[in-house]
Amino acid sequence: MLKRAGRTTRIATSIAALAALMAATALAVTPPQGTFKGSGQKNYDKNQVTVKTNASGRVTLVKIGWRAKCEKPGKFWFGGTNFKRKEGLAQDGDTFHDAGKYSSPTSDGNFTGVISVKVKGSFPDTSHVEGTFRAAVKVKNKQGNQIDSCALKTAWHAKR
Repeated sequence: MLKRAGRTTRIATSIAALAALMAATALAVTPPQGTFKGSGQKNYDKNQVTVKTNASGRVTLVKIGWRAKCEKPGKFWFGGTNFKRKEGLAQDGDTFHDAGKYSSPTSDGNFTGVISVKVKGSFPDTSHVEGTFRAAVKVKNKQGNQIDSCALKTAWHAKR
């Protein structure tokens, strides 16, 4: 009798887990085609976020304005990053992500930032998108020597 009760418990647990998985899958949102606009990093006035989706519900653009605090006191690296893919970012249903690395000089040309970025996002419903953004900057002088580093991790959100 104990064996049978154990087996019944395992079956009931498996059925409950399967039901929860099916419910989560049923709740996944297919993103609609369009443009979502919003904001990210607090205490920075150029923190605009834009997310675009195509007719297939694929995220084709995430554009984020940001400011990363550097290790040197009072210093910041200002940036704007575009994650743009004609075929769409890596996406599974209503969640997506992308990452990359690029270089960007300062306006006076005296320094270059080697910037690593990551974005993650999801659609909680068909009118909203939200996620996180990370940036890490290695600041280099004209000779190519690293003189500082800057970093940022922030949440963002946008709506139709």
